[in-house]
Amino acid sequence: MTDRSVLAWVHEVVGCGTLTDKPRKGKRVDGTPYLKQYRWRCTFRDAYYVCCLIWPWSHTKLPKIQQVIQHYADQKLNVMNGKVVSLEEYKQAMSLE
Repeated sequence: MTDRSVLAWVHEVVGCGTLTDKPRKGKRVDGTPYLKQYRWRCTFRDAYYVCCLIWPWSHTKLPKIQQVIQHYADQKLNVMNGKVVSLEEYKQAMSLE
């Protein structure tokens, strides 16, 4: 993404992952440089946490998000400062409303 402020906001709100600059390579056909790009990424249990957060509203990458959630849900997880969301408890709570 070329808008750093949006990724900085996501990084701040979610509270995990890293925000880095992506190196520019080459120039456009007309000789102008490409815009500077930024990358936010999270891995392992941080990815599980983010997937649990966005799962209720996801539709584009839903199979991949469910794959990440299932992978970590099968393992016994330690609660990370209260950040880990139980997908089963969430589903049950949503069905009761």
